[in-house]
Amino acid sequence: MRADLGLRSPSASSRLHGEVREGYPDFGGEVDVKLEREPFRAEGHEALWEALAAATQDILGRPLEPVGLNAWADSALMQAAGIPTIMFGPLGGNFHAPDEWVSIGEVVRAAEIVEAAAIRFLGSSAT
Repeated sequence: MRADLGLRSPSASSRLHGEVREGYPDFGGEVDVKLEREPFRAEGHEALWEALAAATQDILGRPLEPVGLNAWADSALMQAAGIPTIMFGPLGGNFHAPDEWVSIGEVVRAAEIVEAAAIRFLGSSAT
């Protein structure tokens, strides 16, 4: 049997393996880590968040609401390189499926928000 797992932290794999062995003492298996990276932690992006939140308020007339996501994304690579990073995008659904979709109106509003946020963020870092 083989299982591919996406886990939140590098130590989660060995912890999970230990829990399985505890619950099932006759269990035999091994952990073969193919890829290990730090997760995206949404840290060091405060000025970018403020720019995005202000742009969202201006364009949508409501505050930006932070939402957590239990998934690995390329944002972790950007953050690890020291680049302020936020995951932001339009409403959609059925991700990574043949019938994945995105709202066109949301794409337009998201583009407007990103443009306004970039102008704010770059303007604030230029002073």
